[in-house]
Amino acid sequence: MFVREIFNRFVVSNALRIDGKKPSSDTLKTMISDIFSGYVFIELKKRYYDNEIELLRFFTESSFGKDTLRTYFFDEFNDPVFIKSILESKVYEDLKSRMYAHTDLSKSFYDSKEGYKFDINLNAHNPELRFYNLTTNDKNKFLISAFGRWGNDYALLPGWYDPHYIVGLKLKYIDYLINNQPNSAYNVEFGLSVDARWPGFNFSEGEYGRRVFSSGDCFFIHFDGNPLKLIWPKLNKLDLHLDGKFALSMYESKNYDIGYISQFFSNRNYFNFIVKYKNLTNLMDLGSFNVGLGVSVVDFVNYYLDPQKILLVDVDKDGSKFKTMVVGEAGIENFAGLLQHKIYLQLNYDFVESNFFMGLKTQVMLSNTFGFDFKYFRALIKPSGGLPFFRFENYLVFSPIIRINY
Repeated sequence: MFVREIFNRFVVSNALRIDGKKPSSDTLKTMISDIFSGYVFIELKKRYYDNEIELLRFFTESSFGKDTLRTYFFDEFNDPVFIKSILESKVYEDLKSRMYAHTDLSKSFYDSKEGYKFDINLNAHNPELRFYNLTTNDKNKFLISAFGRWGNDYALLPGWYDPHYIVGLKLKYIDYLINNQPNSAYNVEFGLSVDARWPGFNFSEGEYGRRVFSSGDCFFIHFDGNPLKLIWPKLNKLDLHLDGKFALSMYESKNYDIGYISQFFSNRNYFNFIVKYKNLTNLMDLGSFNVGLGVSVVDFVNYYLDPQKILLVDVDKDGSKFKTMVVGEAGIENFAGLLQHKIYLQLNYDFVESNFFMGLKTQVMLSNTFGFDFKYFRALIKPSGGLPFFRFENYLVFSPIIRINY
């Protein structure tokens, strides 16, 4: 269909020529039959320094791959300005971003399709085991995985600072790949929590410190993708990122197995909504520059634990438990070459507590097989009374990564 659309634009613009002459209507009818039957391809050549299309021509499928015998339907077009004027901006940019058999021919290229068919991702913070894929190799892929998630960066509960480890199922849809990365992908995750830091550890009699413990089972849901472009195609670079953890149950005092009175904080719910702008600009070998802006709402409840009582006591039952943070991030991603990396700077401002955190999130992979995940957050602005007991001044988490994918 895309070949037809491009061909029609050249016909309407009266731009087609054969040996420099306008083709007759009979000649066009013969060639149109082959084009609309799907026997014709478009050959492109892009300039290495700016990716503009400097050559476009139509050729037959029967002689594909044999330069000496290749049959071209019309004279070639070798003026980027002229080609863009015929196709117009949207079609021209779409044509530039399509999959091509050979790209980056001027340098060595290492193929890393990021688990397009199969993936075992051993990362303590976000492991994944893909066990099913459906449909074709090149487009409209449906992938099903078992996943784990420990921590939530946007809620300022990275890695092992989150009292819950999420386990569940992930469904991923990919339309097609461009240079080993999805043009559009949609991810949906559903999971349940497992206590990752059992409250019986690190308790102090009659005291509570900077720690967050579990107080019940939780349900987790996540979605990311670009549904906005289905409404308005010009929003194709905006991705929506939503995830939430919601409490399902409430522990009792006996669940903690301690014989003395103590207090602790617990996180039971959070919800994040982030809008991400993909590929704001391309920074050459550093990769694409992306930005995001959104909001995170997270609760912290102060519980009084008395082993002589059945239920936990909410110390501040009339006060607000939810904290609202504005979240911004900016960073670069590069999935090509021998080294792949994600490097992001994240900023969180809490309106309720009046604190401001800055974080560095990095992930570096060698041939998309061995790598390291590192995250560090630090409080730059603290309220006059100091940080609340459920907050640390510094957060540091890391994990090695071993990945088997193809």
